[in-house]
Amino acid sequence: MEWIYDGKFLDSRNGLDTEVVENISEAFLHLLIKNNGQNTIQKLCQQADKQFGLRKDCACSF
Repeated sequence: MEWIYDGKFLDSRNGLDTEVVENISEAFLHLLIKNNGQNTIQKLCQQADKQFGLRKDCACSF
């Protein structure tokens, strides 16, 4: 839970800023909807990191 709480602050994630969030937020929302509860949020984040070319120390890892 601490990780989730810290994740709401952009400065807590290296390489993540408002521009990155704006660029991936809609696509990530579609990924969540398409998933329909089939995978864990961890797996979805890993999939998104790979799909969006994000490093493990930023976004989902967002």
